[in-house]
Amino acid sequence: MKNVKYLFFAVAIGLIMLLSACSSSSSDSSSTATSASSGEKEKQVIRVGATTTGVPFTFLNPSSQKIEGIMVDIANKIGEHAGLEVEIVETKFSSLIPSIEANKIDIISAGMLSTPERAEIIDFSTPVYNYGETLIVSKDNESIKSFEDLKGKKVGAQEGTTFYTELSKNSDIETQSYKAMSDMVVEIKNGRIDAFLADYPVMANMINENPDLEVKIIEEYEAQWPGDVSIGLAKGNEELKNKVNDAIAKMKENGEIDEILKKWGL
Repeated sequence: MKNVKYLFFAVAIGLIMLLSACSSSSSDSSSTATSASSGEKEKQVIRVGATTTGVPFTFLNPSSQKIEGIMVDIANKIGEHAGLEVEIVETKFSSLIPSIEANKIDIISAGMLSTPERAEIIDFSTPVYNYGETLIVSKDNESIKSFEDLKGKKVGAQEGTTFYTELSKNSDIETQSYKAMSDMVVEIKNGRIDAFLADYPVMANMINENPDLEVKIIEEYEAQWPGDVSIGLAKGNEELKNKVNDAIAKMKENGEIDEILKKWGL
């Protein structure tokens, strides 16, 4: 009888040890899974506002249906250096700053010049690239060569740009706003405007890619509002601003920005 009791006692002890081991294993597995899941969430997603009409800065590639360009490459490299996951958010140029204010995006990476007026609303990183505006007229126009020649003329500029803001301050120039540079090319062709001002790199690329366009760049034109292209950020986000600035400094030092500009013909 005692032997039977000992047998039952031994079996019970064995079952308790087995269940304990299984419970411990399950707990360890659960702990590892939680840790792995937590690790996956550590990488912060950063929403990057970019436009679809600013070749070569930002544009929609019809083949891939993705936004590409200089500032997309810059944003992706910033993400790599800062340990951030980049999400490109399609945004109209005129909506970039309002989108920052509404917390729809975290940074602006487009062909946007950092100006004192914009700096009152958002913060800017250290400069990425420097350029000014160019003057565009029809191919057969020989009378408009300088800014002074625009007096009394109908002149277009893209809405939300520095060029439109500054043009509007001249009462002797009839300023008209447009959503895209391609719209202004059509307007010149149809004789509804005499000229327009636009980003030099963008127009140079557009004319180079489309030699049949009936417009030309006035090469001797002196830019009135040259400026720096920088990354735009929400006011007061010093942590993100420092990460972006550190990344830009590394990219300038190791030549990555120069490589990106060269890739896109600048």
